Amino acid sequence: MTEMHSSEDLYLFFPQWEGSGKTEVYIGATILQQILQPHIPFNAIKVEAAHEPDFEHDILGYSHILRYAQEAHHLLSSKNPRRIFTLGGDCGIEVAPISFLNKRYDGDLAVIWLDAHADSNTPLSSPSKTFHGMVLRTLLGEGAPELVATSFSRLLPQQIFLAGVRDLDVPEQRFLSHAQVSSFTSAQLTTQAEEIADTLKKQGFSHVYLHIDVDVLDPLSFPAVKDISHFPTPGGIDIQTLRHFQHIMISKLTTVGWCLTEVIPPQHENMHELEQLAGLYAQALK
Repeated sequence: MTEMHSSEDLYLFFPQWEGSGKTEVYIGATILQQILQPHIPFNAIKVEAAHEPDFEHDILGYSHILRYAQEAHHLLSSKNPRRIFTLGGDCGIEVAPISFLNKRYDGDLAVIWLDAHADSNTPLSSPSKTFHGMVLRTLLGEGAPELVATSFSRLLPQQIFLAGVRDLDVPEQRFLSHAQVSSFTSAQLTTQAEEIADTLKKQGFSHVYLHIDVDVLDPLSFPAVKDISHFPTPGGIDIQTLRHFQHIMISKLTTVGWCLTEVIPPQHENMHELEQLAGLYAQALK
């Protein structure tokens, strides 16, 4: 893997697991970081590998999630990066990176949320009470006030583009319909990548943030997702589509942020699947 890092970029290792409630997410992120570490100068948010999560404000692991978010806010403030490439961890790590870049580029930021889930609950509406399902609402300024306060800025609904989402809670369906959040199906990601990029440009966006939850992949076309995701969901895309879609976004828009989340260790010794995911990180840097 060729070294392609820049002093204006931040390579963030943020292995928070409390937002999912699963310590395996920490382990999966750590293995991926070890694959990339020889080539990438990561800055890390220190995370406790194992403890009993607390429960406050209707959020599992609240105190740790808040502390990590405050530390990430401080790190980004001190580094002031032009671009951020993050390796997580659960989806809840996205509050600081996305809100920072949204502030830096004064709202000219399209957030493409590649995920089987919309992550758009509030603490009250969430069935699981896990923060990784609340992060987009937090970025929109709704949710636990202390966590909202760790944001550098607030997103508008028109900046969010759900991609490959196919498993919604009823409260999320109501919210997304009311807020008129845009979405692209797995089929559209497969056949209309260039059209999607053109749509974003026509809406006035020149900067893009790619959030990738590994469960956007289909367990039939990428069988390892059954091992490396807690939430394998039928109807997703394959790894080739994900690579192609990412390539088109990078080619036609300015990618200023990228994040891979929710990976757990495969239940076998073959590391090929994790190396493919690490390759997505390297592709994003080009």
